[in-house]
Amino acid sequence: LINCNENCYEFVSNQDNGLIYNEVGEFMMQYTQNSSDDCSDVILGCTNTNACNYQENATVNDGSCVYMTTFTYYEYSEWGIPQYDALGNPVMVYGPLQNPDIQCECYNNVYDDSGILYNEAGEEILEYIENSNNECNDLVLGCTNSNACNYQENASLNDGSCEYYTINTYYQVYNEWGIPLYDSQGNPVMEYGPVPNPDIQCENMDISGCTNNDALNYNEEATNDDGSCVLECDVTFENVSTITSLVSIYNVYTVNIILGSTQITSGDLVGVFYLLDGILISGGYVVYDGSNSIEIALVGDDPNTEQIEGFQQGQEIIWIVQQAETEINYLIDVETDAETFTPNTEEVVVLEEVNPTAILGCTDISACNYNEQANLNDGSCKYSEPNFDCNGNCNNDSDMDTVCDETDNCIDDMNPNQIDTDNDGVGDACDYDDGIGIDELESTRPELIKMIDVLGRTQQEHTQGTLLFYLYNNGKVEKRLK
Repeated sequence: LINCNENCYEFVSNQDNGLIYNEVGEFMMQYTQNSSDDCSDVILGCTNTNACNYQENATVNDGSCVYMTTFTYYEYSEWGIPQYDALGNPVMVYGPLQNPDIQCECYNNVYDDSGILYNEAGEEILEYIENSNNECNDLVLGCTNSNACNYQENASLNDGSCEYYTINTYYQVYNEWGIPLYDSQGNPVMEYGPVPNPDIQCENMDISGCTNNDALNYNEEATNDDGSCVLECDVTFENVSTITSLVSIYNVYTVNIILGSTQITSGDLVGVFYLLDGILISGGYVVYDGSNSIEIALVGDDPNTEQIEGFQQGQEIIWIVQQAETEINYLIDVETDAETFTPNTEEVVVLEEVNPTAILGCTDISACNYNEQANLNDGSCKYSEPNFDCNGNCNNDSDMDTVCDETDNCIDDMNPNQIDTDNDGVGDACDYDDGIGIDELESTRPELIKMIDVLGRTQQEHTQGTLLFYLYNNGKVEKRLK
């Protein structure tokens, strides 16, 4: 910048008196309000011949230059002075750098209402200009990053179409000029999210995990099933007994979620869970009180101890609601920016809908509460007591006295009180020798006249598996199942 007449123009600053730059760090300039005729030779404009809007007659660069830029690493300079680290190496930053080898009329940035569009790695998205001329024949827009899954060997300019295998991790935050940001203590500003992982080649990036979408730990990104699918669990709502200093608060909104055929109601349980070695662990719960939002605290695991006390950094949070009236559990899909646990944060979660694929319930057909629609056993199966059905009735009760035949001391005689005076295992209702001597017993024992079936037909013998009525000479009738 050569200032022949400093009264003709001035730096442009913002309301905080900070100087304003264009995308490649050139100062923005403007004419002064009291510029005189002496300024007639001063023409503000773009003086860089590499810019798309180079102005041949401009004498002072006013920062209005528009460049076709590419994102790359470059040596950082301040006030035109190269910067070096403590070891004497150039300070390298990642950001937009003008590319003078590309004709400006060949392509444009892609915009939406918020401005220039970028891909997940922060690379500008570009497109050809429809009326580009023959000078653009050598320009091939495509993915030029060899670490990307769709690397295009013949591409000459990266158009932001690169697709990367990403991992969730902490990364340092840079400003729009590619300069790293630091907090007031001098520590790098870090954020957690997806970043490209150049160490993994796409053709070899088999992602191991559970590929069964019915499983509790289904991983939609997994390409190789590693046998870790959890198709059976024990859903137990428990409060957390161990507290650490790593606690996050979740504000939960229900948005009238439907459980089965009814809306969530007061008394239903809203719980958070996580998987530890394939076992479902309760991370706490709250009782829904009917309000629009409820608050639940998630305790994080202290990485400095061997014991696992709670959610680990980056661990998936599983949301389950139990309907109090039916005791049926529902796996819930949520809408949130915090699907995985991050310690010491406050998050918002919307319980959106019941998961339509993984259906919790009892999958044992012999259980009283068998759910034919369930594909994920949640440990809720309930079984009848021995000799009883699921309604509490005897499976076998010949004399209809509500005492099951298997334990009835008089199977054919109604005796609900099971009185047995002589404690010989035969109830008084059918024990004919109670209080009678042997001689008397022989003289008073009733004589069988005949046996008949349910149709009244006389039978000569009682075959196995049939029901007959025994008629005695004293008028007594016995129903016997052999």
